[in-house]
Amino acid sequence: MWPVGGNVKILLFARIRDQLGIDSVDIDKPSTVAELRLLMQRQFPDHSALFEDGFSLVAVNQEIETTGARRLRESDEVAFLPPMTGG
Repeated sequence: MWPVGGNVKILLFARIRDQLGIDSVDIDKPSTVAELRLLMQRQFPDHSALFEDGFSLVAVNQEIETTGARRLRESDEVAFLPPMTGG
């Protein structure tokens, strides 16, 4: 359950952090990962492409979320990461 005025702290890494010039941001109570992506696009409209599915990955509690349907809780650690590449 969310406290009154509860936020989720979102960690930003690599190119996302570099382009925005910040390493974290607080977002007001997103319910799912998909909603979080939309909220981030609205908060940073000049950089909205950074938060599109396919450009960035979202990790919740250090696990990559692939569907966007995962419900977020106030205790979750959430991070936006660049796509992984192999080699």
